[in-house]
This record gives sequence, C-alpha cells and structure tokens, in this order.
Amino acid sequence: MKEIILIVICLLALTLSAQQGQPLSLDQAIDMALSNSDQLKIQRRTVDLTAAKEDKRLTGQLPIFDVVAGASYTNNILSEVSLRTFQPAPPEITIDEGQVESVNANIGVEGSYMLYDGGQGKSRMALLAGLTEVERARQKVIANGIISAVSGFYHEILKLQQQITILESAMEVTGLRIAKLRDQQTFGKATELDILQATASLNKDQSGLAELQTVRRNLLIDLNRFLGADFTADYELEAVTTTDLPPSSSELRTTIANSPEVQLAQAGIRVADLQIAQRRTALAPTVAAFGNVGTFYQYNDVQQLRELQTAGFTLGLSARYSLNDGRGNRKQIQLAQLEGEVAALKMDQVVADLVKNGEQLLAKYYLTQDQLKLEAENLTTYEQNMLKLRDLFANGKVNEVTIRDAELAVIQSRNTIATLEVLESQILTDLAILMGKVAPQ
Repeated sequence: MKEIILIVICLLALTLSAQQGQPLSLDQAIDMALSNSDQLKIQRRTVDLTAAKEDKRLTGQLPIFDVVAGASYTNNILSEVSLRTFQPAPPEITIDEGQVESVNANIGVEGSYMLYDGGQGKSRMALLAGLTEVERARQKVIANGIISAVSGFYHEILKLQQQITILESAMEVTGLRIAKLRDQQTFGKATELDILQATASLNKDQSGLAELQTVRRNLLIDLNRFLGADFTADYELEAVTTTDLPPSSSELRTTIANSPEVQLAQAGIRVADLQIAQRRTALAPTVAAFGNVGTFYQYNDVQQLRELQTAGFTLGLSARYSLNDGRGNRKQIQLAQLEGEVAALKMDQVVADLVKNGEQLLAKYYLTQDQLKLEAENLTTYEQNMLKLRDLFANGKVNEVTIRDAELAVIQSRNTIATLEVLESQILTDLAILMGKVAPQ
C-alpha cells in the first residue's frame, strides 16, 4: 500500500512540475508577440521609409540650382581665313595659319522653378501619402494576423491545461482508492482483481496525461516562436475573462469597417484614385521659370574676334504642352481606372468574407452557450451518481469497474465544460480581432 501511494505521489509531483511556469495572460502574450515580431519590425521600417518619401524635394515642387562649368581647347593643324576687303584691289585677303588654337571656358549658376505643372507635384505628394497609408494599413493587418495566431495557440494550450488539471485530480482520487482497496483486502472486503482494475485505470489516466502534455509541449513551442521566447519556456496560462457580449448581426456588419483587412482594401482604392488623378495632371501644360548667372571667356588665334570675356545673367520662361504622346498617357489613365475597379471588387470580397466569418462565429457562440447549459445539467447528474456509487463502493456493494465508469463520466463532463468555456472565450476574442478591436493603432 505504501509503495502504491508513493508511486501516485511521485506521478502527481511530476505532472504538477511539468506545468509549473511563469504566469502569462493573453494580453501579455500579445504584447510580447507584437514587440518581438521580426515581420512587424520590418513592416514598421517600411512605413518609415514610405513616409520619408513624402518630401517636396522628390516631387519637383522646389527650385533647382546647379553649378555649371565647362572648358574646351581646340588646335587646328591648318586654318585658312578669307576676308572681303570691299576694295577693287585686292578684293579678298587670305590668311593661312598652322597650329591655330582656340580656348573656351565658362562657369556659372543655373536655376529653374516650376511655376505651373497642372498639379502634378501636389498629385505626386498625395500619392506618396496614399502609399504610406497603405503600408500603415498593411502593418495593422500583419499585427492582426499575429494576434489571431497567438490567441489561437493560447486558447488551445489553455484547454489542455484545464484538461490536465482535471485528469490529475481524477488520478489523485484513483490513487487514494487504490490505497483504500489495499486496506479492504486486508479484511477480505476487496480482491486482488479490484486492485488490478484500479491500477489499470490509473495507468490509463497516466498514459492520457502524457499524451496531453506532449500536445501541450508542441503547442508551447509554436507559441514561443511567436513570442520570441526560448522554445523551452513554460507558462501557467491565465483564464481569459471578459464581460463583453457578442455583437448582434447588424452591429457586426456595421463595425466590420474597422477591420484592418477592410482598411487596407480601402487604402488600396484611394491609391488607385490618386493614380488616376496623377495621370490626368500629365495632360496639362507646364510653365517653368529659369535663369543663370556666370562668366564666359573665349580666346581665338586667327579670328577677327581675338578675345571675348562676358559676365551677366539670363532670365526666362519656358512652356510645354504635349500634343501627342501616342496616347500613352491616356492608356495609363485607363489602366489606373481598371486597377481602381479591381481594388473595389477586392474590398467587396474582403467585406463579404469577414461578414461570413463573423456570422459563423456568432452561430458557433450561441451553439456553445446551449451546449454549456446542457453539459452543466449532465455534470450535476453525473456527480450525484458518482457520490452514491462511492458510498456503495465503500460498503463493498459495487465493483471497481462501476465506480470507474461513473468517474469517467464526471471527468469527461468536466473536460467538456472546461473546453466549451475556453471556446466561448476564444470566439469572443476572434470576434474582437475580426472587428479590429484588438489590433494596435
């Protein structure tokens, strides 16, 4: 008897130590995952990069100044210059010269500024802002996906954790019953078969416990991957409690617009509209102002103009209007319009899928509620039956198999209730994620 009790205590100690870990709530798990996600870090930098491109220096809206300089040297092997004298004799003078040199040099500053471009600069700036909005929306979608994955693993592990706790309690009861059977055997009120059957039940529970712990361990590895923690880290998960009620069907359809997936689709539509506007501005004329200031030097060997030096400035305006570009820009407008139509269709599809998923979650929630009520009634019946059978078993009026069947009914009912309660919490969390109530802003 002492040996069996020692075995049971050892088994329980091992199972309890296997579950010992630091407390972890769902909110803490989500915060860890969002803080340590490499994918989210990359996307945050992508948002920073896209936002940094919203600069007038990249859209042609600021003046441009350049320092220009040039120099050239020419050496002609033979140069011949013929000059009219406008006299009877000689009417012309011819000058032949070898190795004629010519030097040119200039340096100055040139500037230009677009006075009117049909709104192309502002349109490009708006498009860059739209692209930043897309990346921010994509960041929320990535975060929402991480939250959904962490929530899924968390609730699955929580189910197993509760099942393990219930099974450990049942094993403790079985171990005490084995000890009592040993006492009864001493007085001839129990047989070796009763003890063997109880021991077999304990062994079966131990095997089931090992399976649950293996599944839990594998899920913890997946969870730790998202948390950015060591794969061997263990946790004691806290139950998820909420006072929120599930949304009505109409509320679900109204708030679905807050979903990151919908916001990303909407941002895509706005970018498509901005691309159309930008393409259209390319059809407008452009007017630019330009000017330069500098100095010029020229030296010639045999020309009448021996040397020239100038210093001054030039101001002017230039206008440009494209009469015909092969209708390429109009084709680009058509393509941008098609992209806008595709983006609108995608958003409709996203909304339809989210509404469908939400309606399925609502239906699953109400089914879970009904199942919980029925199982609570079943558990009350099973527990009353088990208590009566335990009294009969104590008096030797029922055998081990009968009491074991009653205990199994209670264990299974408690497991079912624990699983349904976690499922209820998971559904409410999934609904909150779907409606964009959990994603960080």
